[in-house]
Order: sequence, then C-alpha cells, then structure tokens
Amino acid sequence: ESKDAGTFEAACVFYPLCDDITLTGQVFRTLIWEVKPQEITLTDAPEWDYAEAFDFDGEYHTVNVVETSLPEHVIVKTVTGNIAKNAGAYQAVATLATDSKNYVIAGETEYTLDWSIGSVTVDVSDAAWQDTTSYVYDGELKSVKLNELAAADYVSVTYENNSSFNAGQFTATATIALKDAVNNTVERGIALHKMIRLVTLGTVNGGY
Repeated sequence: ESKDAGTFEAACVFYPLCDDITLTGQVFRTLIWEVKPQEITLTDAPEWDYAEAFDFDGEYHTVNVVETSLPEHVIVKTVTGNIAKNAGAYQAVATLATDSKNYVIAGETEYTLDWSIGSVTVDVSDAAWQDTTSYVYDGELKSVKLNELAAADYVSVTYENNSSFNAGQFTATATIALKDAVNNTVERGIALHKMIRLVTLGTVNGGY
C-alpha cells in the first residue's frame, strides 16, 4: 500500500498451511500498480508584484510572482529575467512546479511578464547664455559660456569657438549631451542640443 503517488511492485508468496501439502505451479506472484498524482489546474495566470514601469534611480529593481496568488501545493521553481538596473524593456519568466510528487500541474507551467525601467527625463529648459554678449579688447582672453544648468549632474556641455584673445565677431557653439544616454533623456529633445551665440570683441582706438 502507499499514500504517495508513484509506481509500485507488489509481491505475493504462497505457502502451504501444513507440511503434508505440496504446492505446484507458480508460488510467487508480482503486480505492478500505480497511484497517479492529483492534477492541479491554474484557472488564472499568477499575479506579479508589478503595476507600472519603474523609474531609473541607479538601484536594482526586481519583479516576482505573488506566491499567495498560486493554488495550494503550487510553488515558483525558478524566475529569470526579473532583475535589472538600467532603463529598458525586460521579460521575466517564471517556472511553476508542485511541492510534492503527489501533485502535478495540468497545462502551462511557464508564465512571462513584460516589464520596464523608464529613463529619467532631464530638464534643460533653463539652458541660456550668460548675459555678456560683447567685450572691449584689452589683450586678455574673453569667453562666453552657458549659465549653470540645474541638470548639471546629468549633462555635459562642450564649447566650440567660445574664446578669443583677438577682437572680432565670433560664433560660439555650446553642445549639451547626456552623461548617461541609456538611462536619461532630454525633456526638450535635440532642439537644445546645440546653442549658438554671436559674440563681438570690440576694438581699441580703431585697431586690433
């Protein structure tokens, strides 16, 4: 006998009741018998502890199956693709199993979840050139720059033609770029990628 599921072999041996009886034929018998596991059907897909996209914050984020949403005797065997740190789209795969050989899942045992981490939107709407637009030549280096950006931790600024010792009119270019283009986006997009300003370095006594 057995209370667990499985395949078993029963054996039976025949003995005479007294010494003056002789048995002929097969006195040893075997029987293969089976207790089938109980089938468990998931009427609904398991729930995940995920409602909406995470925001990138430099930390790892994890999604998992809510175990209380599973029927009795059903457990999560493995979960893959459920941990990430950088912004992007991901797919988690959970494989279910039973906690005993006496039960078996009827039907699907793998369930997927598409989840994501959103990039941080960086606001550079305050990008503007410093007020000075013209200088008087005095032999010293003159430069123009952008005002300090509130998003300075997320962006870098590079300049072209923004400095000169000599008098004249120049076109300065400031290029704003994300330090982490994977996890950040610029709120106002490429329109603020480059900013151009005309700068005049005036002459002294009509000469250079």
